[in-house]
Amino acid sequence: MKEVRNLLSVEKACTGGVKAHDRWVRIGVLQHESFEGPAQIGTWLTRHGHTLSNHNLYLGESLPTLEEVDGLLVMGGAMNVYQYRDHPFLEPETELVRAAIAGGKKVIGICLGAQIVAHVLGSTVVQNREVEVGFFPVFFTPQARTVLPALPEREEVFHWHGDTFALPQKCLRLAFSEACGEQGFLYRDQVLALQFHAELGPAEVLALADHEFGGVKPGPFVQPLENMRRHAKHAPHGPSSLLDTLLRAVMPG
Repeated sequence: MKEVRNLLSVEKACTGGVKAHDRWVRIGVLQHESFEGPAQIGTWLTRHGHTLSNHNLYLGESLPTLEEVDGLLVMGGAMNVYQYRDHPFLEPETELVRAAIAGGKKVIGICLGAQIVAHVLGSTVVQNREVEVGFFPVFFTPQARTVLPALPEREEVFHWHGDTFALPQKCLRLAFSEACGEQGFLYRDQVLALQFHAELGPAEVLALADHEFGGVKPGPFVQPLENMRRHAKHAPHGPSSLLDTLLRAVMPG
C-alpha cells in the first residue's frame, strides 16, 4: 500500500499536482568536461523559453548561487562522486545540489550528475558490475510508463559509465539495462536523474569517444569503436521524443 501511495503522489506531481511549472526557469549548467555539455537538453530548454548559464567547473569557474538560478543541470564527467581530493569542485558542487533540492529547485542530473543526485538523496554510488560504453537498449519500468505514458517499452540509447547508484527512497525507478539495474529515476516533479545519455547527437557522441575511448578496456558491454561510430550517425540531431517526454516530467514545456 505504501508503494501505491508513493506512485500516486509521483503521478500527481508529474501530471500537474504542483504548479511550479507555470513559468520560465533559469538553469545553471554544471559542466565537468569540455566535451560533455548540455547538448540537446540545452536545445530543448532554450526552445521552451528557459535560460542557461554555463559554469565550466573543470576550468575553475565558480558555481552559481541559489539566488541566481531556479534549477541546475548537472552534466557527466570521467571522475567519480567521491574524488574530492582529485577534483576539489566536487564537494561544493555536491552541497549546492543538496541545497537546491532541499530548496525545491529543479535539478536534472546526467551520468555523473545522476550519481551526484543519488548520493545527495541518501543513496550509495559504487562500481557497476560491468563498464557500459556504447549504444545499448534501456527498458522502461511499468511504473514509469504509468506515470509517463509516452515512454516506450525499450529504446536504444548511448551509455558511458562504470559506476552506478542504488535507487533513492521515495523515487520512481525509470529504467534499467542488461548491464545496469538502475538507469534513471524521478523525485517528485522536481528532479530527473538519468544514467544514460539521451542528450547526445552524432557530433557529441564522436567527441566523447575521441576523448575517452582509449582508456576503456574491452568488455561484454563495451561496443567496438567502429560500431559506435556507425551507430552515432543515427543518433538524433535534435531533442528526441524520449528526451522530450523525460524533460517534461520536471520542466515547463
